[in-house]
Amino acid sequence: MSATVEIRMSGGILADTMREMRVWLDHYKLVPHAFRQSTSPEGLAIHIEFNGQRDAEEFVACFGGRVLGTRPELVERSAVAARRF
Repeated sequence: MSATVEIRMSGGILADTMREMRVWLDHYKLVPHAFRQSTSPEGLAIHIEFNGQRDAEEFVACFGGRVLGTRPELVERSAVAARRF
């Protein structure tokens, strides 16, 4: 069952964050089913679709955001920074 992660961020940190995401995905040998981004007045939204719920939750634990369809509160990236690979 697939799970989609949503991360919202400002454009200023996009390049560094995308590079970190790519390194993380490669380290865990994960290939997302889909990767989409959209912009709004509030900033940038990234949606990443994973093969399973556990992969999505681990990604959120490292990068923040939320798994769509679960609790709506956001996980602060700074609160989980220690869970780096």
